[in-house]
Amino acid sequence: MLFGKVSGDCFFLTYWFASIFAYLKDYRAALMVEASEKGRPLVRSLFLEFPTDANSWDEELLKTQFMFGSDFLIAPVIIEGAVTKSVYFPDYDGCSKWVS
Repeated sequence: MLFGKVSGDCFFLTYWFASIFAYLKDYRAALMVEASEKGRPLVRSLFLEFPTDANSWDEELLKTQFMFGSDFLIAPVIIEGAVTKSVYFPDYDGCSKWVS
């Protein structure tokens, strides 16, 4: 092996994220059409989706959360060893079915 032994976790995580990537193929394609026709980026700041929400303009929030299209709010854990993370959810209809 070129870089040494690879753990089973590495293979599992690669499979997991490749599966998510494949599952979102049609969604990404639709976003690319939207980007070419309307100029909207695939990855967006919250304020592009929620311009009237004052919190979506918060500078600290802009560093830690973003939208993937209009449907996915992404808030990666960026602190090594962290087991919790505070996430801001803008007020919109689709959010209520996922967050209680």
